[in-house]
Amino acid sequence: MADTLYQALFDEASAWACDDADDQAALDAIGAAATAPAKLRVLQRSSLVPSALCEAAIDALIALDPGTYADAPPTATPLTPAAAAPVAGAPAALLPPEVRDSMRRVIAYCWDSEEQDFAEQDQDGREAHIFTSLRRLKTYLDQPSA
Repeated sequence: MADTLYQALFDEASAWACDDADDQAALDAIGAAATAPAKLRVLQRSSLVPSALCEAAIDALIALDPGTYADAPPTATPLTPAAAAPVAGAPAALLPPEVRDSMRRVIAYCWDSEEQDFAEQDQDGREAHIFTSLRRLKTYLDQPSA
């Protein structure tokens, strides 16, 4: 049952996806995610499925099959020392996990309201809008690592 619901959610995301690079990157990132919870997090952060529908489906998946779809409890990990930080242009996978997670949380927190505000702007307002940076960060973080 849960697998059928997940497949329906992914099919809905695929049906709503446009041919633009952001949507394709989100679909690729979902496919590349290693675990079911990771796939759900990528889908949740994308704009492929309306957020209320996505949240309800994720809640149902976790209730139906918590062993597969629920996240493992977070573990405390120390920050990676600055000397070990990646150089500019490195894939996001090289960033410390806690930094990637923090960036994703900030993006998720701002996404809906900034996306709506962006849509309401004229061309001049869109050019310098923070949503452009949020989308760029999200695309960078969602790229599958090589």
